Amino acid sequence: MGSTRHARARRATAWIGAISVVVGMVAVAGPALARPDGPPPPPPPRRPGAATATTQLAIPPVLELRRVGGVANVDLEARSGTVVRGGRRLRTAGYNGVYLAPTIRVARGERVQFHVKDSMAEPTTVHWHGLHVPAAGDGGPYQPIEPGATWNPAPFTIKQAATTLWYHPHLMGQTERQVSAGMAGFLLVDDPASAAQAALPHTYGVDDIPLLVQPLPSGGPGPASRDMAVNGSPNAELRTTKSRLRLRLVNASAGEMLRITVAGAKASWQVGSDGGLLEAPFATREVRLGPSERAELVVDVDAGRRMQLLAQSFAGPPGPGGRAGRPLLTIRNTAPT
Repeated sequence: MGSTRHARARRATAWIGAISVVVGMVAVAGPALARPDGPPPPPPPRRPGAATATTQLAIPPVLELRRVGGVANVDLEARSGTVVRGGRRLRTAGYNGVYLAPTIRVARGERVQFHVKDSMAEPTTVHWHGLHVPAAGDGGPYQPIEPGATWNPAPFTIKQAATTLWYHPHLMGQTERQVSAGMAGFLLVDDPASAAQAALPHTYGVDDIPLLVQPLPSGGPGPASRDMAVNGSPNAELRTTKSRLRLRLVNASAGEMLRITVAGAKASWQVGSDGGLLEAPFATREVRLGPSERAELVVDVDAGRRMQLLAQSFAGPPGPGGRAGRPLLTIRNTAPT
């Protein structure tokens, strides 16, 4: 046990030291040293007739947990309905609303119990993707919740380090359709004892930004749209006065293999993946995410500047944005220069 604690401490020290060294290099010598292959590419120029970032990025609210007798109770309700995006009415579903879901935040060592009511006209499940949970509470394909019923798996204790997870349906034969309708949300595990987590931007919705990527739902009984959205926001834009941001990415699409590129940032690093925070950050301009995969990036954007995340499906031909991909999110630092 003692050796395990010492190993964790050494990893945390190495992690903080690594990002401090990289940040120091950027501060002294500029962004070229943050990447071995040269300075960052600028955001792509706007083409005539191209879509512009006109939708304010929606930030999922954090779910308020109901605490009783030392247990943090997570109350969810599956619902269906419609929303309007881009002048089109879309058929949707979600948790505690008719599209997408609130963010669930739990902490290492905390005792948690889930309660999920199905208020839709069809069965569903809820799977806690990446969470270390007893099999009886996993919400897999063979644990359906019937319409009108509530699923109450037994309480359990969170026993994993800080990480970015997500939750979604996993009903046999219906997973793709229900997830594509918008039944997806973040599940964040915090570790109060993690020095690495404390070193990162960590004010939710301010400099710690959740980004759930998936195509917009269908306007009818057919498949989902090919138009990518972030947190349900197409052509999304985030305005901030923070020069350093933590971006938590989840590929919540049903089958898109995504290459997500950072363009226009002063510097960028990957700091986390499916397994949680990395042993040390590394400088990169892109991540590739298959369905359900996650990644955490830290980006620096100077005051008065903008950057973009560009998304390209690398399983198919180039989209309207060419090989670099189409704009997924524009971030503008509106702080005075």
